[in-house]
Amino acid sequence: MSCFAGTDGAITLTASGGTGRFKAHLLDASGVEIRTQEFSSTTTLSRLPAGQYTLKVYDSNDCFAKDGGGNELIHRVTLAEPSEAVSVLAEAVVSPLAYNSSDGSISFRASGGTPLANGSRVRIIRLSDGRSFTPTSVRPDGEPISTLYLIYLEENIRSL
Repeated sequence: MSCFAGTDGAITLTASGGTGRFKAHLLDASGVEIRTQEFSSTTTLSRLPAGQYTLKVYDSNDCFAKDGGGNELIHRVTLAEPSEAVSVLAEAVVSPLAYNSSDGSISFRASGGTPLANGSRVRIIRLSDGRSFTPTSVRPDGEPISTLYLIYLEENIRSL
């Protein structure tokens, strides 16, 4: 899951053997079937929120996949998400001293989400003209906000 409370989780399934096409049954943590999907060998169940899921596979004769002991093979999958949403807190705004000068600054603190190994990437967009700015310095604990700018934090997307 790339974002807190997101729905971009996915489970990829590959099956072989049996007869004809396969059917995947996806159940939520309480055992309620939330999706059924037919496929030939590989499928991806996407747009899933974080949570615990159970996955069962049947062939076109409704025979289920079996483990080495002949029991129904049931896959349990957990899709995780960042522990908290991305948060941006304004710390300081210093206006330029003169028209067209570049001595102003904007500082903010970003937290939450899933930062990249070297911290979150930051892109600042000026609302008046859409111009994009890259911060001149970024500390590991966050940095360069005012109400005149939109801040985009690009989080690390963990593969599942």
